[in-house]
Amino acid sequence: MAVFKYADLALAHLKPETLDYFKSDECIVCNYAFKYGVFVYVVGDYAFDMEGVIPSDLCKIFKWAKTQDVIMIKFDEEGFVIDELPLYGGKIPLELEPEQISRCCK
Repeated sequence: MAVFKYADLALAHLKPETLDYFKSDECIVCNYAFKYGVFVYVVGDYAFDMEGVIPSDLCKIFKWAKTQDVIMIKFDEEGFVIDELPLYGGKIPLELEPEQISRCCK
């Protein structure tokens, strides 16, 4: 049995546009929304080559996650603030239903 690490990060590390990206047809990142935030799968070793392909804030987070051996991130309003990562103040709209932003990898 394999055991994997996940990080619990503050939604404030994401730009509001990134939450929109998660529900767009252009999204190539596996994610699952829940009542208080969103789970995001950290893409494989090519995370370092994703600049310009995924939102820049998410790219920075993926790079940080890879240095921590993290493969899944839970973003919510009560998640941890990481000093090395920028803060943008993102919040999940309360009226947004989870299925509206959940998307699996293409």
